[in-house]
Amino acid sequence: MDYEVLKTITQEIRDKYLKEELGEEKSRVIDKYCLTCNENLYWQRGFIETEIYNMEFIKHKSTGIVIALRNLCNIDKIEEFIKLCNYLENRDVLEKDYIIQGLD
Repeated sequence: MDYEVLKTITQEIRDKYLKEELGEEKSRVIDKYCLTCNENLYWQRGFIETEIYNMEFIKHKSTGIVIALRNLCNIDKIEEFIKLCNYLENRDVLEKDYIIQGLD
C-alpha cells in the first residue's frame, strides 16, 4: 500500500480502498460512525464546510443539520455548547435507530 499515493487521491476513492483493505467488520464500524479518511490518512467524523447563499455554514455529516457559523459564534457559555453537541449526538443516535428499525 503506497501511502503517498493514497494522500493524493479523492476522499471517496481513498475511503473505498482503505475499507476494502481493512475488511468487512472494520468497514461496518466506519460506516456506523460515518467516518471519512482525510488527506493525512486519519479517520474523522463530524462537520464539513458548506456554502449557502455566500454565507458561512457548517453541516453536521451524520445528521445533515446545517448550522450558521454566526449563530455558533454567539455561544459564550460552555454549557450551551455542550447542549448543542448533545443534541446533535442524540439526533444522530435517533436517526440511526430509526433506519435500523425500518429495515426489519
